[in-house]
Amino acid sequence: MDYLGNTPEYGGNGDHTGILAHKAAGSANHPLASEKWLGRMPLANVALLSYFTLLGTVASIVQQFHTLIWWRDVKTEQYEYTVAHLGCPEIAIAGPSVGLDLVLFYIREF
Repeated sequence: MDYLGNTPEYGGNGDHTGILAHKAAGSANHPLASEKWLGRMPLANVALLSYFTLLGTVASIVQQFHTLIWWRDVKTEQYEYTVAHLGCPEIAIAGPSVGLDLVLFYIREF
């Protein structure tokens, strides 16, 4: 049994990715909408913040599915990159992410 109470015969954490992504996207945009509704922010600022929130959420979902589908390849590539670049400061920031995962990490974080 894992920390969510799932047993192996009912699936693992990967089953919950869609639900968590949907909740994250919804909860991230509600404060922005309320700011516009209360008149505290111009519409352009709310739209801009919403677009960047959406971009980060989509990048996170894509990264989750990329890792889920190509798990072995991703982990092998990360290991080889880490061994070849020991001491590289980027590993301290982005971890062993390389390729598509590194691009998605930077989109999601910044």
